[in-house]
Amino acid sequence: MARIIYAKDSRVKGYVALGVGEDGELRRLTVHKIKYSSLGSPSRGEEIDPETVRELEEADEQFRALRRALSFLSYADNSERGLVMKLVRAGFPRRVAEEAVAECVSHGYIRERDQLARLIVSAATVKLRGPLYIKAYLMQKGYSSSDVSEVMEELISSGEVCFPDCFRRLCEKLVPEGEEERMMLAKKYGYRRSDIG
Repeated sequence: MARIIYAKDSRVKGYVALGVGEDGELRRLTVHKIKYSSLGSPSRGEEIDPETVRELEEADEQFRALRRALSFLSYADNSERGLVMKLVRAGFPRRVAEEAVAECVSHGYIRERDQLARLIVSAATVKLRGPLYIKAYLMQKGYSSSDVSEVMEELISSGEVCFPDCFRRLCEKLVPEGEEERMMLAKKYGYRRSDIG
């Protein structure tokens, strides 16, 4: 039978650090206080059944997935789908990864439309990429095609992005010789015929 070796406040607010001993092994777990309370708040020295151990381990895995998700988000914007895939590649089960990402969304840590607006404006006005390139790139990052299209249309309508102007600037920068080279440049950078005037 497993036994609680220690139970104390974790360094992470709202969590409890537990030591669970079984068969001479010590497992260190971090569990949300609400989950710990729902399991009866077992104290030091108390024996716990295998079902309680399993629930504590699942709660710890959820905590670790959330921490990893927040770590990924601290480095760069991520789509929900992209973040789930990163967590799965990091070894978390898909269900646990999806729950961690859902928690990130519920706290406002992932706001895809805001991310898309920033990424589209940067790609268009700084990197001088066209709409086809931008859309393909963002879909590869896990953003949905419809979301990318909607946000791009909003940015075009508001005047924040003007692809004909971006293409003009690209041509000024790279100075294509003749119409054929200009068309090749448009294709390479993802501009449509309607964007190049």
